[in-house]
Amino acid sequence: MSAFYPGALAVIKKASIPENIGRAATLVSATNERFIHIPDTHLVVENPSLWKCWIVEGEFVTKDFFGLDHTVSIAVAPEAWLMPLGGYTPSEQETRVLELTT
Repeated sequence: MSAFYPGALAVIKKASIPENIGRAATLVSATNERFIHIPDTHLVVENPSLWKCWIVEGEFVTKDFFGLDHTVSIAVAPEAWLMPLGGYTPSEQETRVLELTT
């Protein structure tokens, strides 16, 4: 069984915006589509390499066209950029996230 599944927790280990490294993410759904539609938004993320990606929930930093920071609660991350926290109970997952990020 994969350590990646909807509802599982993961830590972001690589990101195009460095402020997101080490942040916790809840996995929502996986896709390898070329254009990934982010639920409940009008945003589309292009995935030209067709990587396996996860729509994730959490608290993430994004930058707009002018380079200004914004906080969002849903994002897309390649699976290779995530470290799963599988095998832990929810409270153990929270503790593990704190250990990895502090």
